[in-house]
Amino acid sequence: FPPPDEIGIEWAEAILSGLRDRGWPTVRSEFRFTAGQSEATAQFAAELVAMAPDVIVTGTPTNSIMVHSLTRTIPLVFVAVPDPIGDGLVESYARPGGNATGVTHVEPPIGGKMVELLMELAPATRRIAYLTNPDTYSLPMLPFATEAALRYGVEVTTVDVHTLDQIAPAIAAIAAWGGAGIVMPGNNWVHNNAPFFVAPINEHRIPAIYPAHRMVEAGGLVAIGTYTTLLFRMGGDYAGRILNGAAPNSLPVQVAPFGTVLNMRTASLLGITIPQSVLVAVDRVGLRVGREPHQFGFEL
Repeated sequence: FPPPDEIGIEWAEAILSGLRDRGWPTVRSEFRFTAGQSEATAQFAAELVAMAPDVIVTGTPTNSIMVHSLTRTIPLVFVAVPDPIGDGLVESYARPGGNATGVTHVEPPIGGKMVELLMELAPATRRIAYLTNPDTYSLPMLPFATEAALRYGVEVTTVDVHTLDQIAPAIAAIAAWGGAGIVMPGNNWVHNNAPFFVAPINEHRIPAIYPAHRMVEAGGLVAIGTYTTLLFRMGGDYAGRILNGAAPNSLPVQVAPFGTVLNMRTASLLGITIPQSVLVAVDRVGLRVGREPHQFGFEL
């Protein structure tokens, strides 16, 4: 299987950390890394299901849906799935009802919050690009983003990118609109390629709201999201509970804590003056340092 990148290694270790916390310091584990490439999902999902493991942990909606379509008996712990009910993975958060449960990081209505924050930071914005790779499942937040934008009299236009070489030209085209802002929904492919988005967005001085704190580390202006390592640690914890005898349908879907992170250096670069109302509302201001979810140090 493809060698894991830095993010894949980090997430795998987070799963194992959660397992250790539940009393499983040593487990036989198999990992598959799609690196956001959806074409690899079917192959890797089939391989893992064929092994008949005691539990499968999946990240992202695409991977989780594929595994769930292949087995309704092997316990499944999904991670970073924003709409597990809509995806058919569970019946409800409180009562999953089948072989799957897991951790969600944001719920679709956060798309509206992202638009509200963008308009507060950049009130001159007249058109918002919803910049995403639809191949990696990014659309649940779009209706909420569109509804929020209407309250400001602002149009939302979906801009799709499917490959890395499409990103910079797409952002240049957005910049040509004039008065543009960007909202980016989260998915694995976006997270894995944060610099390819952040660099041209900053080059064109476009205010943008990102879906993960990792993208603020890469120089992005602001993110509403959670620490992905925390998500996967929580997933590992649930896997450990299942290994200890818990049934997936007895474990309610968890919503991971999330917050807003602001990069003041990028705000200065973009010529954005941060309103006091935003400063008092954000969870962290500056640049996060440290890889672990419990490390919240910042450089200003």
